[in-house]
Amino acid sequence: MTIARPNTTWLACGLLGLAIGLSVWCGGCGDFFAEKATELEAERALSDLTGVRPFVEPNVPRHPVYETPPEISRQVVSGVEEYKLFYFCKYHTSDKLRQIIHDQFATQLFDEKGKSTNVKDYTVTSNPATNQLIVRCPTLQDVEAVLEVLEKVDVPPIQVRIDCIVSEVYADMTMDREVTDEITKLFGEDIFIGGKRSPDGTELWPAFPGAALREVARSRFGLKVGYASERFKTLIDILQSKGYLKVLMNPSLEIVNAQTAKIVSSEHVPLEQVTTMLPKGGEYIIESRTEYVDVIDSLEITPYVFADGYIALQTVATISSKNTPHGVKQVPIVTKREITNKENRIRQGESLIIGGIRKTERFAVVRGVPFLKDLPVLGILFSSKDFEERAKETIFILTPTISTGGQPPAEITERLRRDHEPPVPAETLNEAITDPFGFAARQREQELGILESERARLEAEREKATARAAIRAAEQKTALAQQQAQRAIAAAQKLKQEAERAKAEAEAKAKAAEQAKAAADKAIAEAAAAKAQAEKIAADSTAAKQEAERAKAEAEAKAKAAEQAKAAADKALAEAEAAKAQAQAKARAAEQAQKEADGGSPEGQQPPSAQDPNE
Repeated sequence: MTIARPNTTWLACGLLGLAIGLSVWCGGCGDFFAEKATELEAERALSDLTGVRPFVEPNVPRHPVYETPPEISRQVVSGVEEYKLFYFCKYHTSDKLRQIIHDQFATQLFDEKGKSTNVKDYTVTSNPATNQLIVRCPTLQDVEAVLEVLEKVDVPPIQVRIDCIVSEVYADMTMDREVTDEITKLFGEDIFIGGKRSPDGTELWPAFPGAALREVARSRFGLKVGYASERFKTLIDILQSKGYLKVLMNPSLEIVNAQTAKIVSSEHVPLEQVTTMLPKGGEYIIESRTEYVDVIDSLEITPYVFADGYIALQTVATISSKNTPHGVKQVPIVTKREITNKENRIRQGESLIIGGIRKTERFAVVRGVPFLKDLPVLGILFSSKDFEERAKETIFILTPTISTGGQPPAEITERLRRDHEPPVPAETLNEAITDPFGFAARQREQELGILESERARLEAEREKATARAAIRAAEQKTALAQQQAQRAIAAAQKLKQEAERAKAEAEAKAKAAEQAKAAADKAIAEAAAAKAQAEKIAADSTAAKQEAERAKAEAEAKAKAAEQAKAAADKALAEAEAAKAQAQAKARAAEQAQKEADGGSPEGQQPPSAQDPNE
């Protein structure tokens, strides 16, 4: 009996193949144990880096000091009374509110030369670390006026969400045809027709060049078709090129009303290599360098929300590109488009087109031999043609809406996870071998079902976003009610403080009235004593008055007698004057008589002396 033994060669080959397959399946080719740790570490690093980590929900409450109402304190500094306001800014930065208070309460004065200066009877300080304002005023009415302005200005600002679409489309089509002709011994004679050759005579230049006149690199493109022999050469080079460029930007940003947001995307890209000849020592050195240029795309937007619901957008949009094809050579060039728009009004949720620049260019040139180029069919051999057409359009579309104030971190995490998940892989030969029972295929079908249900999930997310917006609106109303309640409490405390202050003032007034009453009583007693003394003085003055009146009567009688004596003296004086005048008249009459008597007496006899009539 013979026992059959298996072929050891086939068995060894099978075992060797099994070992190689296990090595490839488990750890790949090469040293298995040396590379396994590295592969595991690489897989773990890739898993950590490519995974999406969830955001931590920040539910940390604010410090109670920030929820306290504004505080007004009274201080005495260097014997001078002053008031201070401590105000935590709720919706705006302390620096902006500080500027508003300064503009509202600073007094502007002008000197004789017209220069203005600000005179402040208050001091306002900003603390950015706590977003707090500290205002010092000389009186309580001033600090209350500052607080009233702050409560009316520090209100929730409007936040605007702007979805932007920037689209640029560029396309060109170029066609050029050039002909090279050379005919020797035409009609059996030494008649030659052809273009020019290079100086060394080795290269035949085109008789009717096409785009090569415009671009040096044209000679590198194209395919020549024709007939060439020792006596006859006709080559036609026809080249047509088509190119396009599409640039699409779709940024989204959220901006507080009347603030400016800017999106900038910059690339430092190289252009073509530039070769220059530099003289050095009587020789020229070839130097090559690559030029770089900045390709910048930017969008600057400032929204303004009006009370009627319309929104104005001040925009400066700039879009640049490097890859615009240019002609047959396809040389990359840098283009820049900038659009500025300052005055507009659109409804919320509608789109504003601030671009729409369209430009079309056509270029055509025909060169050839006169008359021959116009022959049908044969004119192609004696002419060339260049044709180029370009068209481009740039559009900026902006859609502003009132922002809901962000999205929950959990939803953002889920969205990023879905966006970064790898696509559902197709079945490969490796899967067919390693998964003969189709477990991976069933899992792939389940993933496809999940992808099909994505649309329904998106609809649910829309409804959820609407509900979230309603919840936020309710929360805003609740916050507003709480703010109103806090204001009412602050107003009640203020009224209480005013009542206590009024009570203190009333008590002070009552005490002052009592002091005034005591002083009045004292003044009344002093007035009574003064009255008695005045009555005594009045009685004494009455007796003195009677004595004075009697003395006055006596004086008047004496004066009257003196006047009578004076009148008698005046009369006697008048009579004496009259008698004197009469005597003088008589004396003159006597002298006259004497003169007359002397005229009749003997010569030398003296007249008798006249006697004084008074003797």
